[in-house]
Amino acid sequence: MLVWIENTSLALWVGTSLWAYPVLLSAHITGLAVIVGIIAMRDFHLLGFINGVTEANFLELKKLAYCGFLINGISGIMLFASQASYLSTNLPFLAKLFFIASGMLLASKIYKKIEKNKTIGELLLKPTEIYVSPILEMYTKKIIKTCAHITGGGITENLPRSLNKNVSAKINLETFNLPTIFKWIQSFGVSQNEMLKTFNCGYGMIVILDRNKFNQFEKLIKKHKLKYSIIGNLVNSKKINKKVSYIGKLNFND
Repeated sequence: MLVWIENTSLALWVGTSLWAYPVLLSAHITGLAVIVGIIAMRDFHLLGFINGVTEANFLELKKLAYCGFLINGISGIMLFASQASYLSTNLPFLAKLFFIASGMLLASKIYKKIEKNKTIGELLLKPTEIYVSPILEMYTKKIIKTCAHITGGGITENLPRSLNKNVSAKINLETFNLPTIFKWIQSFGVSQNEMLKTFNCGYGMIVILDRNKFNQFEKLIKKHKLKYSIIGNLVNSKKINKKVSYIGKLNFND
């Protein structure tokens, strides 16, 4: 397998070209420098050595970090291909791969633990999503028919205001990805019906659109870096008495 990789046209070009290897090595180092530089600046900021910047400033560098990671990865694969047999038995190279994999695994576990161990106060203080810009764009481009901002009163009381007399909504509760804060609230004995007519249960905005507009909707949601899920559909109101009916149950146990 490794010999086959070394004999591919790309690997042979990298190995025999006068400038390919040094250019790729430079690109590999540059990509790594971009990633490490951004992470180091954020770490110094968290330690209090860099003032006058906010987390938002680092979020603006996310695309640059992704570019650095992409450059580093592509150039690394091409460099490896040119001498795959040698590098696969090279202890320093294998140690580097081990530490990279270990670091990524550790970072993932730490992030999950931090998210899981957030206090109720931290969860309550998390800023709400602002939907004005994407909703206006959806209306302008005629992607959605209507929407409902789910505030006090929950889905039960807010969604009917966006429905005409001819339709009702069927909501599948088993599709809900319920945030931790609502599981905590429900643990005090709040019924499912009360949760649904008091809180948004993780869905701050519900939009209604035709199926043929879904691809446009999905592209716009990704553009604005928002998450979504399909939680139900509309039916003829003659077939159902309530303006909003629920299927299944919310999962409060995970």
